[in-house]
Amino acid sequence: EVIDVGHFLPMAFADWFSRKEMRASSTAQSVLLVDDSAFFRNMLAPVLKAAGYKVRVAPSAQEGLSALRSGQTFNVVLTDIEMPDMNGFEFAETIRADHNLSQMPIIALSSLVSPAAIERGRQAGFHDFVAKFDRPGLIAALMTDITGAPIEHLPFEEALAAAERLTGIRAYWPEEEFRKHYRAGRITAADLTAVLAE
Repeated sequence: EVIDVGHFLPMAFADWFSRKEMRASSTAQSVLLVDDSAFFRNMLAPVLKAAGYKVRVAPSAQEGLSALRSGQTFNVVLTDIEMPDMNGFEFAETIRADHNLSQMPIIALSSLVSPAAIERGRQAGFHDFVAKFDRPGLIAALMTDITGAPIEHLPFEEALAAAERLTGIRAYWPEEEFRKHYRAGRITAADLTAVLAE
């Protein structure tokens, strides 16, 4: 059974989603999250905010397009694939066809990640394809698509800080040892996040 913790947290703590540590900084990257499922919007938006992103949600592809065309600046679009009316593939193709939006990084979110879906996503114009429950993979994809560099090329301090923000856990291991392995490519930023999340 899956429990929507995002539904219950404000019941226990009225200020949960407005707390200072949940607010994005003025220099934070802006993410448009498009998903028809309130459950997934409520699950992913706090994760993204905790990782330092500004998040705007849209419950449909049409509302996502309206947000993109409203003049608000977004650094990346995260979109569900399985949506009524306009699915994620059609949404991505519509973005790619709009000369004002055609360069926007788009990341697909799906509960079903198959080679055929990934190939269809490439054809539609997605930069990346991430399983909805893969938090470390999502943050890694965001960091790569926003910075334009593979996550492994981020400085150790940035990778560690992102991993700690994502998991909410402060690392207490011998940092110099991990820094040495990270620089040598034996540990990636995604590995750091996965270790902290365990």
